[in-house]
Amino acid sequence: MRSFGHAALAASLALVACAPKRPISSANKQPAFQPGPPLGPEPSPDPDLPARSWFEAVHAKIHPFWADGFLEQSRLYLPPDHALNNQSLEAVVEFRLNRDGVVEKRELTKPSGNADFDRAALDISSELSVLPPPPQELCSDDGSYYLSWVFARDRRQDGIATARLEKQEWELDRAVPMLLSLGRVRQAAQRLATEAGRMATEAASQGAHAKALVRHMADIASQAIKAALVDASDPATQLEAVRVVRVLRLGALSGELAKLAKGAPSLELQREATMALGDVPTKDAIRMLTEMAKSSEGDRASAAWSSLARLGQRKAAWDHFKKRLAEDPRTRVGALLVVADLAEPESAPTLISLLGNKGLPRGERVLAAQALAELAAQGNTPSTRALGNALSDGDASIRAAAARAIARAGQDGLRSKALFYALAPLYRDPDPGVRAAAMLATARVAPASAKGDLLLLIKKEKHAEVLATGARALGRVPGSDIVGALITLASGDMAPVRMAAIEALSLRAEGEAREFLAKLASDPSVEIRILATGTLTDATALATAATDSSPEVRARAIRTLVKLNGPVGTLSEVAEALAATTSTRELLLISAAWLEAAGHVHEGPRAQ
Repeated sequence: MRSFGHAALAASLALVACAPKRPISSANKQPAFQPGPPLGPEPSPDPDLPARSWFEAVHAKIHPFWADGFLEQSRLYLPPDHALNNQSLEAVVEFRLNRDGVVEKRELTKPSGNADFDRAALDISSELSVLPPPPQELCSDDGSYYLSWVFARDRRQDGIATARLEKQEWELDRAVPMLLSLGRVRQAAQRLATEAGRMATEAASQGAHAKALVRHMADIASQAIKAALVDASDPATQLEAVRVVRVLRLGALSGELAKLAKGAPSLELQREATMALGDVPTKDAIRMLTEMAKSSEGDRASAAWSSLARLGQRKAAWDHFKKRLAEDPRTRVGALLVVADLAEPESAPTLISLLGNKGLPRGERVLAAQALAELAAQGNTPSTRALGNALSDGDASIRAAAARAIARAGQDGLRSKALFYALAPLYRDPDPGVRAAAMLATARVAPASAKGDLLLLIKKEKHAEVLATGARALGRVPGSDIVGALITLASGDMAPVRMAAIEALSLRAEGEAREFLAKLASDPSVEIRILATGTLTDATALATAATDSSPEVRARAIRTLVKLNGPVGTLSEVAEALAATTSTRELLLISAAWLEAAGHVHEGPRAQ
């Protein structure tokens, strides 16, 4: 055999394809020359080669065809001085892969100088239509993977020591939108973290560039929340994401809310998404919600009407539900639950009548009181007077419900000395629920007048429920002497009281309160660590909190850092935290914390 033409090359490749590792039969005619020595093992790759296991998987597909096949056939059947046995031959083929490992393009980027050798490399490359899916972290910004593979005649053969996976990167303004469109939130965050770290060392690059990075972070955080919103494999996180979107009023995600409201697999998720549409409306929210309200039943219909009310359709919602208030008790209870959110002035006479009707079941009267709360917030109205009258009702549940409704109205701005005097006698009520509700209500509608009474009451009170509510009531009452009382309660051994006092202290700006809470940053209770972390100002303590075992604590640490140092000053830390997350829920928590702390949020719906 004096030459290795195309036909011989094709035959050699056919042998490779059929049985690349099959030994040569002794019956075959032996060549009239002494074959060159075997090439031996390929060079070892860099021990720190990224994604080494993936390269090895690709090598396992190439090696039987190239080294065990083509090179070995050339060694055995061609003279050592044949052109194809030239040890300097080397061809490089570049593959472009998609995320599934499908080869979308292959190209000879470095010819060897020998057409047959190059053709062999390309023919073998053509056999590789699908490779193992590449590691996502090495994906280029355009969503492709660029793999260069060396086909050599010498000892390098097709080893992974010379293979390269090039990660092509664009400038940040082009890269982040592309990465987010591909769902690669963590990669986008890592790119942003790198750029933010560079910016921090270059003062001249602040200003407009910093603002652009903040916009990118907002886009990344929004996309992370969207990922949680559409992840049907984790219903609990999906539900949490709906509530985050509602509280932050993320209009960009209203379309996803609409899809969930219409077709989420869980009725609870459908209801929550429907409720959220009242605060994060879509373009045609009123039309869609009207259709849902009229075609659905039960909680889903109620949620649609409630959302319509918040979109300005209060009168239409009331006209629908006032008819149901005249029906059987079961229907009436469901209607009252929705009417409580309407705050439609025309509903006041009906609700006042229901509250005062002692012939109705207790639960319905309690719901009527709850429904009057927002109407009472407007001041000295019939609703306010009706709740004041109900404070002397013979049923403790009604007294407590009226006091809670007044407290809610006080949270919305109602201030009334008259109501304070009507509530004060309830401090001595035999029912602990009534006493607790009275303490909270007086603190809300007349904080200055209630302060002295509340401090005395919590010293005498023994009931845990009353003490816990008293602690919460003191949270926003002005005065440095309040802090000492709360610290005493927070140092006690009644868990609910301690937790309520710590919650109240977390609302205070006094140094004494902050110092006390800082000592609780390592408390065994996750809930307490969250509250304590929200008040930290020490960088070391915050850095420790940012590595806490609880994702909720880590997210609170991020929120606190952003509030302390500003969105620009914490871009690198927050982006790194997002890039390092291992779960969709943690992505959600950190993203929500950043958006809220950075001010990318409107006032959320008032707590029910």
